[in-house]
Amino acid sequence: MSEKLQKVLATLGLGSRRELEKYIEAGRVSVDGKVATLGDSVEGHEVIRVDGNIVKTAVEVRDRLKMAGYNVTLVNAGDPNDKTLYYTTTNKEGYRQYKSEARDCENCPFKSQCTKSKVKTITRHIWENFVEQANELRYTEEWKEIYPLRKQSIERVFADCKENFGLRFKRLKELKKNQQQGLMIFACHNLKKMALWNWK
Repeated sequence: MSEKLQKVLATLGLGSRRELEKYIEAGRVSVDGKVATLGDSVEGHEVIRVDGNIVKTAVEVRDRLKMAGYNVTLVNAGDPNDKTLYYTTTNKEGYRQYKSEARDCENCPFKSQCTKSKVKTITRHIWENFVEQANELRYTEEWKEIYPLRKQSIERVFADCKENFGLRFKRLKELKKNQQQGLMIFACHNLKKMALWNWK
């Protein structure tokens, strides 16, 4: 089952359909490496990019929600028991909210297992995709070889900097000042290591 490209992107919380239509017209969206045009449809297996960044397709999100135990989907996949959830807003904590329509839930056979309210609401954090990507990388063979080295490399660097350079607590006001201080500390730390290597 295919859906209009702007509808799929809107369902994933990337903006309203009208905003995403402007993105497509401006050439900012591509499907499988080709610049998308207004009116294009997708089935869910395509690689979609917005401003060069890969976005999760509707099918991927739907499958992840099903694995998590939800009985509804973000995009109707043809099953009469599936319900379409629409993006409504993003709250102050950074969670995107997807809600079904009341008429879809009214006679749904799964309502008692799904929700006690009139509509089903699902929230996903705006960084959820990055968390999922990180979790997927954790189980690759390359990561399994690299991870044991963490305690010998990066963790020792952070431990030294926290202990010797006072990075356990921030000492300045404002994020920018603390970022600049941190960059200066690690730059000096790296220069010290390079000097020690040259002296050997």
